[in-house]
Amino acid sequence: MLRRLLAAVLLPALTVALVRGDAVATAGPAPAPLPTGGLATDWEVPIGEFDDVALDEGSGSVTMLNSDFDGGLNEMQVLATYRGTRRWGGKTDGVWVRHPDGRVASTGTGIAFLTTDDFRIFAVRLSTGRLAWKSELGLGTATGLDGDLLVLNVPGGDGAVAVEAETGVKRWEWTPDGECVDARTLFGDGALTADCGGVIVRVSLADGTVRWTRPAAAGCEVHDLIAGAGFAALTEICGKAQRLVVLDGVTGAVRASRDVQGDPDEPENGLAYLRKYPAGKTALIGVSTEHGVLFRATDASLFPLSGGQIPAEPDSGTTPDGILLERENGGQVELSLVDPVTGGARWKRELPFAGTRLSYGVDAGYQIRPDGGVLYLTGLVPTLWPGVVVLIDQRSGEMTMAATGRAGVKVAGVLADGSMLLQSGAYEKGRLARIRFTGGETGFLGTPADPGRWPDACALLSADDYQDAYPGVVAVAKGEPVGRRDAALPVPARCRFLPPSISGTEVTVAVGWMFPDAAEAEKAVELQDPYGRDPARATVGAAGRPALRWDDISGDGSENGDHHRLSFAVGRCLASVSAIGDTTPLQRLADTVADRLADPDVAAGCSA
Repeated sequence: MLRRLLAAVLLPALTVALVRGDAVATAGPAPAPLPTGGLATDWEVPIGEFDDVALDEGSGSVTMLNSDFDGGLNEMQVLATYRGTRRWGGKTDGVWVRHPDGRVASTGTGIAFLTTDDFRIFAVRLSTGRLAWKSELGLGTATGLDGDLLVLNVPGGDGAVAVEAETGVKRWEWTPDGECVDARTLFGDGALTADCGGVIVRVSLADGTVRWTRPAAAGCEVHDLIAGAGFAALTEICGKAQRLVVLDGVTGAVRASRDVQGDPDEPENGLAYLRKYPAGKTALIGVSTEHGVLFRATDASLFPLSGGQIPAEPDSGTTPDGILLERENGGQVELSLVDPVTGGARWKRELPFAGTRLSYGVDAGYQIRPDGGVLYLTGLVPTLWPGVVVLIDQRSGEMTMAATGRAGVKVAGVLADGSMLLQSGAYEKGRLARIRFTGGETGFLGTPADPGRWPDACALLSADDYQDAYPGVVAVAKGEPVGRRDAALPVPARCRFLPPSISGTEVTVAVGWMFPDAAEAEKAVELQDPYGRDPARATVGAAGRPALRWDDISGDGSENGDHHRLSFAVGRCLASVSAIGDTTPLQRLADTVADRLADPDVAAGCSA
């Protein structure tokens, strides 16, 4: 079943601290400085379960799709980019056709395309929702828009067809000599590259003519195929051996051929799969069975990776100016932009995020979107609640960080004026906002928050409090400081109270964020739902402050046993108390923490 999704959980408002680091100077005029200051919200709307969001700035539209995986119709809606208001909506059995960078594939007149499971195309005017044209059933599945042509794969691997994007009139049709493999039929670089019956075929998108063909070598079979700017690359299985072959995209001539590691008889780990990493005007090739090295698309020469580096492939957006490499370095995440020809780092930056893109854990990982010479990164700083946006100038390496005031943020699009579309929230609580930098706030992560007034999470419960809740058990308090470069707090924002035995109960106290005012903190409590379950309403402390309670956070009654949490706001502070094990005293512990946060002698920053 055809489905194209952007998993999204994202959002709006706060921001930034400017950081300069170890950039390598390049020739030419100096780039414009990155924006700094606080974030302002131009508009924000709830979008519920809409998870596939894309920008079409030409028509001033934002498309949204909520896919139904139970065989029903998908919900769709289109918003006006500059106001966030709903233009039109409806239901469809299709999905929007997208450009490789994630934008909606549309014509200059604002026509976009829905491609359906029954191989039909609906061309829709984004401004009104009116149908411009529709194809007959079974025509094909749209793979992309190239100039004024919409290109479709014919069902059953029977080739491709191109129609005029404005009218739907068929321009050309190509039928291969053998059946094409859907997973190895690739669109891009003005051509269609496909594996059809063991023959690699390159077809011009301009007129549907075959530019060249290249059969597998005698005694070999094609296993995998990728294509990019000016090249195609494949792996061949030749008996017990596997080989990487790089072809010239224009002529089909073999640029290079070399053996690669792996055992074809071990399908789980021994088969050599390819991955393309665009890097400026060229690309690098990853081979699944080769570790610590990439291959240049120009000649298959080695591009060694050093010290645990791995490619950081963007999630969407335009091609980065070089190859992005990341690695974990002493608990920090280091991101580098590296010249694909020389292998030299243009710059290196330590990111504030909780882990690399391959790290495990709820808070780990981050997303990357290159756009207009800037990298837009979103992720979480360890122990803090809101998502953080990081902007890096691809040329100079200059970096700006911005706390968004929301959880689970992702950049869904960047407009010409530099403002961003941010998704946020989880499950049915999604939101979409258009935000921009103001050049205002210069406090912690670009917000009014003063790091020196942050409450010490370990001071909110004492050993006696724990022992009153769990008689006879002496717990050790272990603070978890926010120690990331350019995002550091002088006190721990989260504190774990650890019993001496694994059979005891672990209690965690966290002050996840300090908002500009109490109203924003209370709103943040309502926006929380990282577990996909409806929480129960509760109150905490002598003042009976509103709280939300989640029971069985793990959701599986698993090895962690019971895991419950209470979240609440006290003044400007967003806090939570959780317990793993015996959760019966959780309410009493949360009451204690709430009352301590309300005491200005303990937590002056919450009431100030």
